[in-house]
Amino acid sequence: MIGLLWNCRIAAPIFLFTVIAASAHAAGALPQLRGKNLNLSWTDNRVEKILSTGVQRPVTQSSIVTVYVSAEGRFFSAFGRTVGHGFVNRKEVSGGDRNALNWRVEGTTLAADQRFMRGARRLIVTFDPGFGSCSLRVLHGKEAGSSTIQYMTMKSLEPVELQSINVTSASCTIGTGNPFS
Repeated sequence: MIGLLWNCRIAAPIFLFTVIAASAHAAGALPQLRGKNLNLSWTDNRVEKILSTGVQRPVTQSSIVTVYVSAEGRFFSAFGRTVGHGFVNRKEVSGGDRNALNWRVEGTTLAADQRFMRGARRLIVTFDPGFGSCSLRVLHGKEAGSSTIQYMTMKSLEPVELQSINVTSASCTIGTGNPFS
């Protein structure tokens, strides 16, 4: 288990969570979601410090995650990001590797953790009682005892340190069927 400190913004109050490694099979997947897909999106404004040069730069990026819950309860996702004029897309099976979005059921919500070099991102999807609509929260957190969040950029794969982040425009919609077939 890894103790992580999570926050909506780096300057926001910090809450402690314990992350438990997710299995590639989601035996406990909510039956209401099997055969469904989720379309998640958000925008964030961040300031990154390039570790090799120490230069700080503002970045605005839009992220899109498509999640499919199979009839067997496995999670498949595609993570796309637009930064400036470029778009990067990565397809993943939950539990596939360290940097993948690893999905799991937590009560009546879905949560995914994505580990960074230092720190992590957590997506939390909450559903209405009839599973007809959903909402999304996007959190970024520091590892317990660490003062920074560090990650590799998706496009250039250069290591950066997160200086600040503000997540806006988080949204979630539910669809039927496999968007990857």
